[in-house]
Amino acid sequence: MAKHSAISAQPSARPGEQGATLAFLAVLFATIFLPLMAIAVDLPRLIWLRSQMQAAADAAAEAGAVYGVDVDYWQSTGNLRHSPAAVNAWAHRVFAEQVTNANLRQYTPTLTGISLQTSDNAVTVIAEAQIRILIPAITPPITIHVTSTSQSRAGANR
Repeated sequence: MAKHSAISAQPSARPGEQGATLAFLAVLFATIFLPLMAIAVDLPRLIWLRSQMQAAADAAAEAGAVYGVDVDYWQSTGNLRHSPAAVNAWAHRVFAEQVTNANLRQYTPTLTGISLQTSDNAVTVIAEAQIRILIPAITPPITIHVTSTSQSRAGANR
């Protein structure tokens, strides 16, 4: 009769190596998979926030350029000129409306600059928002900056 050797389903562990696989997987999970999962969640949020902020800045610049025109000056001289106070007021108003409509308050959006280029009747708006990623308690926030410029044209419909 032939001798049959028993085949073990589990490899024999050397002394002191039991549980090494579990420790290795825990380190692998903590250093590679956890950050990748966080990026998979946070990257779409970053892209979405940037697009929403860009839309709000575009709307604010357009409002400042169109509704910030000094109508009395334009009617009396035929030349286009902006009222800085009106540009500022309209840009802030429309930016605030856009931010509220897009539910961006949690990202602390801020209109950080409005400039008026009188040579070409353009209004430039700069805005920013902050977003916390990965583990909010230990990672610093990321600031997203957007810029938009809109130019007024003589005879444009208001």
